[in-house]
Amino acid sequence: MTKLKNILTKHLSFRIQIDDKEGEASSNGNLGTVFLSLGKYDKAKEYLEKALAIKKEMVTKGEKPTCTET
Repeated sequence: MTKLKNILTKHLSFRIQIDDKEGEASSNGNLGTVFLSLGKYDKAKEYLEKALAIKKEMVTKGEKPTCTET
């Protein structure tokens, strides 16, 4: 599970670099799910809240994010 967490963290970093808000939200949601499965509920909540905040920001700006991951 640690390897998956590392891959997802790198993916999140890349999405932030290219300013891909949809991908950033998805990566945060995926990391939240990984931490949830590890029983690290505070970390899971942190990442899932980040994903939700990005999605809300996108809606506020008139963008239509997908809702399949988060």
